[in-house]
Amino acid sequence: SPAYVERMSESLRDLLATWFTTGLLQVERVTWQSPCEIVQRVSEYEAVHRIRNWADLKRRLGPYR
Repeated sequence: SPAYVERMSESLRDLLATWFTTGLLQVERVTWQSPCEIVQRVSEYEAVHRIRNWADLKRRLGPYR
């Protein structure tokens, strides 16, 4: 029913708002020295400019980037 979907949507919105509260997030700069799993995700999920090779990725993670 539409009422059920609306309540579920509100619950999901509240849950996501709790998870992504600014106080709970930790923001860190991704660099070439970051853990391998994170650097690999950057290369896999880059959606705007394809990463051609490791040198390209390393350049993008360099200083002032």
